[in-house]
Amino acid sequence: MKEFWNSRFEETDTFYGQVPNDFFKDFIDRMPVGRVLLPGEGEGRNAIYAASRGWGVEAFDWSEAARAAAAENAETAGVMLHYELKEIAAYKPLKKYDLVALVYVHLPEAERKEFHKKLVQSLEPGGYIIMEAFAKNQPGNIVAGPGDPSLYYSAADIEKDFAELNISLCDEEILQLNEGELHNSQARVIHFVGRRPY
Repeated sequence: MKEFWNSRFEETDTFYGQVPNDFFKDFIDRMPVGRVLLPGEGEGRNAIYAASRGWGVEAFDWSEAARAAAAENAETAGVMLHYELKEIAAYKPLKKYDLVALVYVHLPEAERKEFHKKLVQSLEPGGYIIMEAFAKNQPGNIVAGPGDPSLYYSAADIEKDFAELNISLCDEEILQLNEGELHNSQARVIHFVGRRPY
């Protein structure tokens, strides 16, 4: 997996475009500034936007090429990022965040459940987890998303993973993606918002 993403990100630094994910942007634009964690952050588009808004940003990815692209993009944007090289399985909930954002982070079921449990432990009381991810039963014309069908999610999967949170949104919808070369088609996506109780 790591080799696959390194190879892909070495081809170009704009696979997902330069602008932040719309769902992520809309959410943090309505939030007071705080600390955000962005796992699987790739080229840094969401981290850079959050940093430009004054957020304290921590991000990680398993791809050296992705991190290098993010560093270059952050320098161009004039912001500083705390961006580590880290495998999902190596993540430990040692810090607390006001927001954890999962933007197309797709994992095998067992790894997904364990990682999501750790992310709940990473939230400050009142902190949020938000997600945009590919859902099962994609339209026939989709050109984005994991090649392995088992990596797609259902709303029921996500609700179970985050049952400890107060869930205000967990819906599936058909969305027209326009996020660079790799996300440029209609897709069925899950939008999720959950908040840790005080």
